[in-house]
Amino acid sequence: MPKNPWFRYLLVLAASAVTCCAAFAGLNYFADPYGIYHYGQPGDWVKSRPRLRTVERLHKAHAVRAAAPDALLLGNSRVVVALNPNHPALPPNTYNLGLSACDIYECLRYLQHAAHLHPPKLLVFAIGKGMFDAGSKTEIDFSETRLSVTADGQPQPHWERADFADTLLSLTAVGDSLLTLAARAQPRVAYADGLRDKVLMEPYLQTANLLVENERWKHSARTFALVDAQGGNRQFEAFRTLLRLCAAQNIRVILFTNPVHAELLDIEYGDGAGFSTWLKTVVAIIAEESAASGQEIPFWNFYGWNATTTEPFPDRSQPRNTMQNYWEISHYRQAVGDRVLSRILGVAAPDDPTLAEFGRPVTAENVDGELRRLAAERARWQDGRPSAQKP
Repeated sequence: MPKNPWFRYLLVLAASAVTCCAAFAGLNYFADPYGIYHYGQPGDWVKSRPRLRTVERLHKAHAVRAAAPDALLLGNSRVVVALNPNHPALPPNTYNLGLSACDIYECLRYLQHAAHLHPPKLLVFAIGKGMFDAGSKTEIDFSETRLSVTADGQPQPHWERADFADTLLSLTAVGDSLLTLAARAQPRVAYADGLRDKVLMEPYLQTANLLVENERWKHSARTFALVDAQGGNRQFEAFRTLLRLCAAQNIRVILFTNPVHAELLDIEYGDGAGFSTWLKTVVAIIAEESAASGQEIPFWNFYGWNATTTEPFPDRSQPRNTMQNYWEISHYRQAVGDRVLSRILGVAAPDDPTLAEFGRPVTAENVDGELRRLAAERARWQDGRPSAQKP
């Protein structure tokens, strides 16, 4: 050992730093708060990971590799909340790849990632007008480097190491690991097969929370932009690229619009020509890509004002939300999601009384009629609302 005290001090300091880093890394790997190291593997002792809700993009980039699914559910948080990957009409190995607050571009990138790792045979893709917002920016937890391919389809070697430092060596990860360890006795948060745990939606069982969330979604719907400052919209091109990727890899695609609540649809539809232009553009792209691939891409529209979507909200005098179809104005419950999947996968019960009004195939030939139907339904709904009735 050198006699120089400063040298010895630096050696001790370096050894302590290495020991601390190793301890941090060991703790974070052991707890795996983001579910990326031993999530879902035999012997994974962690049953609840509270941070998964805030790191969906990080978690699912790794979880979809481990799942190697034969079918994918794709879309925004409405998919994450309501589409059950274990629905009996879906293939046994289905994964919910929905991402909260995502746009079409993010959906494309995660499909590219998943298809590069293990091409699925089926894609069920839920879309909505808001996902095509020209002013949309990728979410803060989105990272191009954690995906296995680049946007132009080139492999990214060692992509899985992109988050190594943040997930093993950061103090934030240490805090999240301690939270994970402390949460073992709390309600389970596991995102089984990508589906968000019901417990994470239960705050909306309180009417006050539901009403605040409703106003947030209404504001978001009013800020939609069909084109950007340059007159373009990259979301439409991302949508086309996604369909071409599916055609190139022989992935069967089923598209549908989410059945948002009538109050929210009223705002989305009521922006003048924006809604009809958006829907016609989507339908035109689907028709063009169907013709190019020689394989029809079915597109189901669940937008509408019907018995499901017009379910009344509780008022402030009712502290408990007892709605059967919706958590709040934007997110429908799994019971509705099950009906959607049954409808588009062809297993809906013929005696379902809502079948005729719930979900309609849309093509380039009938899109104008579909827009007229929506206009008529909206008019009837508005006329029948208490605020519209004359004294």
